Formats: sequence, C-alpha cells, structure tokens
Amino acid sequence: MRLLSLLVAVAAVGAAEQVELRPPLSRLVPIPGDQAGPRRIEAELTIPPSAGALGVGGWVADQHGGWFQRILPATYGEGRHQVVIELAPGYGLAGEPAPAVLRAPDLDRCRRSGLLLWSVSGRPLGVEVSARTVALPPPARSGRLIDLAFAPGATAGQRWTLSCLADPQPADPFDPAAFQLALEVTAPDGSTSRQTGFWREPQAMEDGGDRERTRQSGPGRFEVRFRPAQPGVHRLRLLATWGGGAEQASALPPLTVAGAVFDGWARVDAQDRRFLSAGGALVWPIGPNLRSPWDVRCREAYGTALNADRGTAWFAEQFATLAAHGGTGCEVWMSSWNLALEWNARWSGYHGVGRYAQGNAERLDRVLDEAWSRGLRVNLVVNNHGQASTKADSEWRASPYNRANGGRLATAAEFFHDPWALAMQDRHRRYVAARWAEHPAVLAWKQWSEVNLSDVGGHSVSWHRQAAERWRVHDPYRHPVTTHWCGDWTNIDQEVAALPGIDFLCFNAYHERGPLAPLLLASVQRGLRPSGKGGMVTEFGCNWNGGSEPRLYAEHASAGFVALVAGHAGAPMNWWHEWVEQRGGWQCFRALANFVAGEDLRGSEARSVGMALEGERDRLQARAWLRPGRALGHILDLAWQEDGGDGRQRSGVAVVVGEEVAPGSLVVEWWDADRGTLRSREVLVHRGGRLVLAPPPFRRHLAFKLVRQGGAKEAG
Repeated sequence: MRLLSLLVAVAAVGAAEQVELRPPLSRLVPIPGDQAGPRRIEAELTIPPSAGALGVGGWVADQHGGWFQRILPATYGEGRHQVVIELAPGYGLAGEPAPAVLRAPDLDRCRRSGLLLWSVSGRPLGVEVSARTVALPPPARSGRLIDLAFAPGATAGQRWTLSCLADPQPADPFDPAAFQLALEVTAPDGSTSRQTGFWREPQAMEDGGDRERTRQSGPGRFEVRFRPAQPGVHRLRLLATWGGGAEQASALPPLTVAGAVFDGWARVDAQDRRFLSAGGALVWPIGPNLRSPWDVRCREAYGTALNADRGTAWFAEQFATLAAHGGTGCEVWMSSWNLALEWNARWSGYHGVGRYAQGNAERLDRVLDEAWSRGLRVNLVVNNHGQASTKADSEWRASPYNRANGGRLATAAEFFHDPWALAMQDRHRRYVAARWAEHPAVLAWKQWSEVNLSDVGGHSVSWHRQAAERWRVHDPYRHPVTTHWCGDWTNIDQEVAALPGIDFLCFNAYHERGPLAPLLLASVQRGLRPSGKGGMVTEFGCNWNGGSEPRLYAEHASAGFVALVAGHAGAPMNWWHEWVEQRGGWQCFRALANFVAGEDLRGSEARSVGMALEGERDRLQARAWLRPGRALGHILDLAWQEDGGDGRQRSGVAVVVGEEVAPGSLVVEWWDADRGTLRSREVLVHRGGRLVLAPPPFRRHLAFKLVRQGGAKEAG
C-alpha cells in the first residue's frame, strides 16, 4: 500500500506539518482560532507536479462531536489554487449526527473550522496550505417568518403549539436581542396574554441502562406553547422582532378552543395565603425530594445502592410508584448533574452561559409531562446553592459564569450583583418561563436551594426582589415564586420572606437530637408567622448527614401528620429518596393521602391547636388542625419519633378536646396513621361543656377526625 503524504503549512500556525496516511483516508486540517456564526474559509493550495488530483472540503465542529461538512464538487491538480468555501446555511453542509441540514444556530455552537483533503488518485501527495476563516456578514434583508405550523383547534387545559422558522435565522436563537417571537392571545372574555417563543431542538432519548443519552433527532425550530383556560374563539397575533428593530405583527386565523374551563395551575390561595390551590381546590403536596436520580450522601449515610443516572426513565418509575402510593408532589433540581440548561461548555451537552442544553430541556419536558400524567406537581429548583458557592458543595470552579471558564465573573459573590450576570440570569428565566410556564405540573419556581449556603452575602434581598419581579414579567400563568434556606426555620431571612414577590417559603428541618415534632411546629409559629405566608419543608430526615435508621423511619412515617396539624403548606419532603425507594418507604405517603383525601385546610378561622392528654400520657403529644365544624388530629409518641423502633403500647389515654365545647352530635373517627386505614367510627351526642375522647390502644402514633353534624360550629 502506497503512502499519501500531505505537507500542510497553515498560515496561522507558521511551521509546516509533515503527515502521512494511507489512502483512501482523508486528512483533517484544523484552522486555528475560535470563529462563531456563518463563515468562509479562504485557502491557498499549492500542489506539486505529477501529484494527481486533490479533493477538498470544509468543515465545522463543536466541542461535543457535532459536525457539519461541505465537499466541493471540483478537484484540484498541479499548481497554485485559491479556494473559497462558504460555511453557512444554504450551502449544502451535511451534518453528523442528524439533522442533515445546517442552520444558523448550529454554526453558533460549531466554533472550530478546517479543511478536509484527500488524494483522488491515491498517489503520494504533498500539499502546501495557507488558510484562514472570515466571518460572513448577516443577510441584508428584512425579516420574515416561514414554515409556520399549528393546529387549527385546541382543547382547554391541553397544550397548543405553534412553530416556525425565522428568516434570516439568528446565529444565537436564545438571545432575545437578536430575535424575539411572541404570541398575543385575546381570550373570549377579552383578556389578553402574551406567550413568549423559544428555540427548541428535538431530541431522542436512549436508556443505556447505566445512563440516559440524548441526540438531536431533527432540525431546530422556534416554538410558542399556549395552554388555553377558556373554551371559545381566541384571537391570535404573532409578533416577531429582529435585532432590536420594530416589532412585526401578523394576524393568524382565530383559534377555536373546545372543552370546559380549566384552571389547573397551582397558585397562592386568594382567601388563605398560607396554602396553595388550583381551580378552587386545595393543593397540599405529598411526596419526597426527588431532586436527581442518585445521591452519594445517601449511600454514605445509609448504605443504599447508588442509582444509575437513567434520567427520564428513572423519574417515570419514581412518579409511577409515588402516585400509586397517593403522592401528589415532589421536588426536582435543575442541577449541573441533572437538568440544568447552562453549564461549563467542557461538560457533555453544555455550551456555556446563555446557550441552553437542549438534551436537558427535552428531559425536563418529559419529566413534567410524566409528572402531570400521574397527577403530580413539581417544586422546580432553578439554582442549587453550589452553583454560586465557594463554601458549601462548591461548584464555582466549574461554573460557566466563572471567568476561568469563559464567563465574566471573578468571584461567586458577583453572581448576585454583577449587571452582566443578572442580565444572563434573566435571559435564562425568560427561556424557562417560555418553555414551561404553561405546564400545570410546575408547582412553583424555587429560585434557590439553600441560598444561605451560597455566596449571596448582603445581596439576598435585592437579588430576590428583582428575580421575583422578573418572574412576574415572564410568566403569564402566575406560578408561585419561592426560595429556600438550609438548616431549619431559624435561618429564614425574614426580610426576604416579607418581599411581595415571594409567595411562600421553603426551608429544611434537620436536627441532631430530640423529636422532630417541636421543630415542625416552631417552623410555623416562629418561622412563618412574621411574614404571614405559607411554608414547606423540602428537606428533612434526621440531620443533614443522616442519623440512625430507626429514627429516620419514625420521622419519615410521622412528619406528614405533624406538618398537617401544625399548618404547613405541604407534607415535608424527605431528602433521602434512595432510602425511600430501596427500603420500602412509600407506605407513609399512602397513609397520609388516605387521611387527607377530601379535606380542606383553608379558612380564616383555621388554626393549629394543642390538646391536653390525661391518663397514660408520658411523652405523648396531641395536636389538631381546627376549622369550624371539623378537626383533624394526631397523637404522637415523642419517644418513638426520637428513637425509632416499635414504640410501646399505649392505652388508657384520654384526649381533652376542650372545656367549653358546644352541644351537638359529633362523629369521631380513629385512623391507623401507619396504614392510613379507618380503625373505628362512632357518633357522640355531646351535652355541652368538657369534651374528652378515648382513643383505642395504639403504638407510635394515631390520627383522628372529629366532625360536627348539622352545623358549622367548631368541633372543639
């Protein structure tokens, strides 16, 4: 086999390079430099006598293996040749892997360029090459929207999608300064909303067993998502802006929406701001913290097996199991190792600040769709503390905002006040809201996990104020906005909590010793009371680094009931989800869900009350959530919650409901709090005055309902 020698001297490099390869393989000649967008290769090729014909092509590539190439139809023989290769949409660049058609956004990612050379005849060949890349100017034509696609009708409560292409296509489709697309919708009642468009590149998912992989499955397009709330005829106007120019408006055919009125988005309840509701019904989430498929700390603390990173397949399995056990909510993180949209461009699938990872975006599409199909709502964490922290679980060294990785920030603290950083965060917010705000599976936008572990410093109030205001601008569906503090309720920044744009509060309930119940009660009475807002524990389970497994089980089994009677806005979410799934911890969700089914906690007079105990009451606690005519109660063995195990048999206990209870007929139900089953039910005819209930014998904890028949007077 003869050798083909290519003598390559690229002008930008300087020194010549001697290479040898065997035909029919080709030689890639990279051109140094970082060139984004449409470009031209200008090359001079010198081919010696009797060398035979040379084939030439040009290519562009990104850092993750994305590749487009253009092969010139002509071949080149002896002599000096000036070769120009346009690498831009419309010049027939073929892609590998799919899609086969190159568009402007692909060129924004593909910043490496080069020549592709090969010997047509297979003879040894020495070539002298001088080459450079030159940016091509943008097309000098007015903008228009092409290839418009949408359905002629829609159903209330279901997603309706419009998609199109922009001509000229912006190099960076995520940059609103380059191009903006929006849909103005006038509903049958005359109200108007604006739905923001976003860039989407469809992805195929592959569950490899050990890891989920994504690949682009088709060309990208701009999309607008709209979920109508009202049936009837909607008037539509499509709005487009190129490069900060004048907004172009185009009327579309009216959209006829069938079905019934839909109001399935969770929001702060209009009458009782301590709780969330949707369509007039209470939303009280029950479930664990499913932030990402795997957790090294759980393995370290409890010896669980580390889950494979199976992405959407894992979430689908967890959601199915949770829903089967009565769960209605969970938390999911947009973290660098899970569903983040922007991160270090050296990491697989990411392209830096402002260029959103389409593989993860498609994953989040599927996660939310799967959750909603199971009746679950997701507390969506937009930022986790390590992303802007140098002191706790720090990820700052890998952050794309870090100057060392191509960003503009010297310190993590600048993330919270630098104008460029704030602008890019708002651009990210805009994309998130455009793509997912219409989704009723989104419980809330949780801006941070454990923000006080980040480097926010003295900028927490100003950062949260502007961020919450911008969510209001971007989200026409008005999802609640929240944030989160580590440790327990004592770390809540009450100045942040009081901001009008913060709708409810999230915090942890970790503690080293003692029972959990007093901490959950204090969370409401002392942590939430200053702001008057609702709150949820979104991490708990002994201490942050674990604890005894018997104690973890006891807390897991009882925390939901304790939070219910204390007045939390949802059940506490256990951090140790691998322990929950691998040690059979799902039953407590079913028990709690059975007990609260059909109940409503809201009302101006609704409150948490403690109830005195008589008889064998050592280390027992009784508490109830009281509304006119109805009480939901819980009796807890504090020793069991602190130490775990089976707890001891309790009998001869009396619950003092009150000393001045109005006369009437009352129904009392006793519930097995571990199984979520009704143990007994009886009707009491109370003559007025002191009311004492006699619980059946129990271990660990016991739940009860007390309902007044035929009136709205308080049960207690």
